Formats: sequence, C-alpha cells, structure tokens
Amino acid sequence: MEYVPGGLLKKLFKLQKPLSESEVNVVVKNILEGLSYIHERGFMHRDLKPENILLCENPSHSSCLDLKIVDFGLSIEHKGGSVNLHQQIDDKVGTLIYMAPEQASY
Repeated sequence: MEYVPGGLLKKLFKLQKPLSESEVNVVVKNILEGLSYIHERGFMHRDLKPENILLCENPSHSSCLDLKIVDFGLSIEHKGGSVNLHQQIDDKVGTLIYMAPEQASY
C-alpha cells in the first residue's frame, strides 16, 4: 500500500479552524466519487467511516482534500450487477456507531 501522508479524515474534524462550506463540498464530492468508482466495479465497502478514509496531504499544511478509501476487509463483490440486499442487511457488518439505524436494529 502506498504511503498517504495526510492521515485519517477524522483529523479534519479536530482542526482549530473549521472547514469552509466549499472545502466540505470537496470532501463529500471526493468520497462520493470514490464510492461510485467502487460500486461501478461491483464492490460494496460496508464499513465506511472517517477512520477508513485517508487524506493525501496534511490538511494543516495544504488545501489539498484528495482522499483515499481504505480497509476493504468487510467489502463484498456482487457479480453481474445483482445484489442480494436482504442478505447484506442480515450480515450486520460494519462499525455500529456508523450504521444506519434500520441496519443496527434489524
């Protein structure tokens, strides 16, 4: 795995100066583009959280908000574009505090 010097996305939440609206838009856009890329190739991450997103640059030294999604240990592949959503809900995988309420209480 390549070295990603910026650390965890969670670091952005601890900066003294909050992110501007445009910076938040860039972060969210990058996450959604990454998820789209993953989904188009037939994978679902299933444990997306700030600890599984790395920053390419140190946010206190750069305005670069490029991200990398990591830790595919709980991901699944859905072949041919078909997904068994009921089975995925039954699996109850991921980190509880980041799960959707309907998934955590199922």
